[in-house]
Amino acid sequence: MNKILFIIDSYKSLHYIPSWCPDWYGGSPFLLLYSPLSYILTFSVALTGIDGVLAYKIVDAAFYVVTPITIYILSRELNLKPVEAAWASLIFTLTPTVIGNFLFYDRFPNIVALPIACLFVTSLSKMLRRSAATNFITSILLLSILILTHHLSAFIVLILVPLAYFSLTNSKDRLKAAIILIAVIGGALTLSSPWLLRFLEASGHLMRNPFYNRTVDFPFVRLTYAILDYLTIEQGIFHFYLAILSIYQLFSKNRGSRIFYLIGIMILLTGMGVFEFAGDSWLRILGQGLIVASFLSMIWSVLSIKRIVENEDYPTMFLSLWFLVFLWLSLGNYAMPMVNLPLINTVWRSLDVHRFWLYLAIPIALLAGKVAANAIRNIRRIYVIGFIVILAVMIISASMKGICAITQDVNPHLPYTTENSEIPQQLIDYFKSENDYGRILPIRCPMWIYLLPRYVGKPIIDGWYPQEKLISDLLKINDYRINDLETSENRTRIWKWLIERNQNLAIRWIIVGNANSTLVNTLANSTFKVDNYIIYGKNNLTILKNSIPNSPIELRNKNIDFDINYCRPAPDAILIEVKTPLQDLNLTIREAYDAGWRVEVDNVVGAVQQSPEGMISIHVVSTPSRIILNHYSSTNILSICYISGASTIILSIVSFWPIICKRKFGEYNN
Repeated sequence: MNKILFIIDSYKSLHYIPSWCPDWYGGSPFLLLYSPLSYILTFSVALTGIDGVLAYKIVDAAFYVVTPITIYILSRELNLKPVEAAWASLIFTLTPTVIGNFLFYDRFPNIVALPIACLFVTSLSKMLRRSAATNFITSILLLSILILTHHLSAFIVLILVPLAYFSLTNSKDRLKAAIILIAVIGGALTLSSPWLLRFLEASGHLMRNPFYNRTVDFPFVRLTYAILDYLTIEQGIFHFYLAILSIYQLFSKNRGSRIFYLIGIMILLTGMGVFEFAGDSWLRILGQGLIVASFLSMIWSVLSIKRIVENEDYPTMFLSLWFLVFLWLSLGNYAMPMVNLPLINTVWRSLDVHRFWLYLAIPIALLAGKVAANAIRNIRRIYVIGFIVILAVMIISASMKGICAITQDVNPHLPYTTENSEIPQQLIDYFKSENDYGRILPIRCPMWIYLLPRYVGKPIIDGWYPQEKLISDLLKINDYRINDLETSENRTRIWKWLIERNQNLAIRWIIVGNANSTLVNTLANSTFKVDNYIIYGKNNLTILKNSIPNSPIELRNKNIDFDINYCRPAPDAILIEVKTPLQDLNLTIREAYDAGWRVEVDNVVGAVQQSPEGMISIHVVSTPSRIILNHYSSTNILSICYISGASTIILSIVSFWPIICKRKFGEYNN
């Protein structure tokens, strides 16, 4: 949401989208480390005259409606009958983890990417099963749009490519299919290159950042957690059961594979139980070994029947492999010890297991849809009544997940839920009356704190996407958010350490949410004093202000007073006038360094370097002088919009061209 508001505010005032955003972490390149298309789409909706928040809600709601339609389209392509496809769409819509993702504000690009991913898999299946230029071009366009919408979704979907390759093609067509797939991926990378190349340039920074998503290390494989929390609350136990049953029916022509499949399920449950009850003993490794063996055996049982099933069963094989592989990935690294290998671990730690949960819901829904339709068609009343009960439980569990997603606690360390609330007007009025330079350190504040910079014009030292950190002191804090330090043991000590470094980080204000006097007194020091106290509803905010002004510039190795004018005409531009006569200066500007910064000193191009703190450092021969800093990016955000828009137009023409030909010439060639 902050990115959307930043685009809208900047375009209204500057008539362009800046390449630098100073709102979080002391500044970071804008839309570099995260795919831009979902934000540009929302910005396009906002251009109709509505505000950014409403535009966000419209896009989110629209894709919630569109996604089940694409599930239906994918189902039909994978040989589900119309009734089965309709049930698959309904079951997907009622999947708890899907509802949670649509309601949770952290998943917006993922939500926009989801129907695009479904359409890409649909086109991929058509291309592998029925070669045609239309499907080839469509696959390239959809994959490139997916990369520009959500790069992590694109990475996840690419895992499906080898699964589709082995399950949807015959051995005689493998070489041709491999060449086509390589061409599709290469074409998509080329189309998305205006953003992707810049992202790859910055990937070194991502690797140096010690932060990683803790979901990859969580022991999801504990038996009680897997059954109660994951399968029941997130995926839906009946959704999962119907999918398991659908795969079982695939082995109707091979009793040996069916038995092997059932043994694999029993070994999986046994391994989870051993892992949980083993504690830290060596039996834990045995449990992990059983889990790995179970998945390998189930995947082998699916692949082994390729020789005896008919071509129309290939899509079910693909869905079965999709289900098994993504279930394996969704259980984290304790289920896949091989991800701890050095090179693989680097990639693995950059992922989020919860995203695999969402994409696992697709094969679950399609497999369950086949069983659901057969149960309804069954003439035996007991099957119909049983399924109606299951459907009722699905609806209830989906409703409970929606309520829980809105009202649950963000985490145990914050006295707030995920429910949205308005930013207190008293807080907005306070900061609008403050004209001093500096940043805000939030502590135990509601989640609207990350939107506050858009309303008051004051940046915060925290942020929502820790991969964007550039300043050295912030990189040392290996946690999701500074606001609550969710995974840190001694939170107060870390907050105090940041406060002690208030001049280096330009911390001018501290906002503490629902704090008692003990916490406020602990955080306050000789320079930070309580400046305001705001009560709103049942909550309160304490604002501490630094009594010593924060300077945006530091003279390195010189302890002298100097007179400057500091101005920020745009987010990606800084204007500094040093009035005091001085010689041979090394200036540190308290803004994060990036290779995109350029400097002119008295109209002469200079060099921008990185200070030891990870900030901007420049050398000035003499003053008085006028310094202009501008941030440039090799990525033109609007060019991405134009390329993606042109791709969408081409995609539409290619998609409807066969229909036009059919109507005009009376023939339809897929």
